[in-house]
Amino acid sequence: MKNHPALPYSERTLPPPLSAIPFFKEASKAGESSFLEYLLERYCVGKSAAFKQYCTLALESVGDLPRNIPALPPHERADFQRAYKILKDHACLAQSLKKQNQARLIFRAWRYVHMALVPLAIIIISYHGVVELLTNVLHLAKI
Repeated sequence: MKNHPALPYSERTLPPPLSAIPFFKEASKAGESSFLEYLLERYCVGKSAAFKQYCTLALESVGDLPRNIPALPPHERADFQRAYKILKDHACLAQSLKKQNQARLIFRAWRYVHMALVPLAIIIISYHGVVELLTNVLHLAKI
C-alpha cells in the first residue's frame, strides 16, 4: 500500500492531477494552477535553499522555465525531476491563462465598440428605409 503514513516520505505517492479525475476534466486553469502550486509546496518541504529558490523563480515565470538548474544533492534529484515536471505544467498553464486573459480583453473591447456602433447603424438603416418608403412607394417626396 503506497499511501500508508508509516512509509517514508519518498515512497508515498501524491494525489493524481485534477485532469485525471473525471469530474474535474473541465477544471479551470486557475484552479489547476493553484493545485500545482500546492504540490510544489509539498515537494519543497525539507529541501535545500537552491531547490526552493529555483521553484520560486519558476513559479513566477510564464511560458519558459529558468535555464540555470541548480546543483542539488543526490537525495533531492528524484524530487526535483518530479517538481520540474510540475513546474513545466504550471508554466504552460500560466502562459495559456495569460493568452486567455488577453483574448478576453480584446473581446471586451470589441463588444464596447460594437455596442456603440449598433444604435448608429439602426438610425442609418431606419432613415434609409423611411426615405425609400416616402420616395419610391408613397411618392411623397422627391430627392
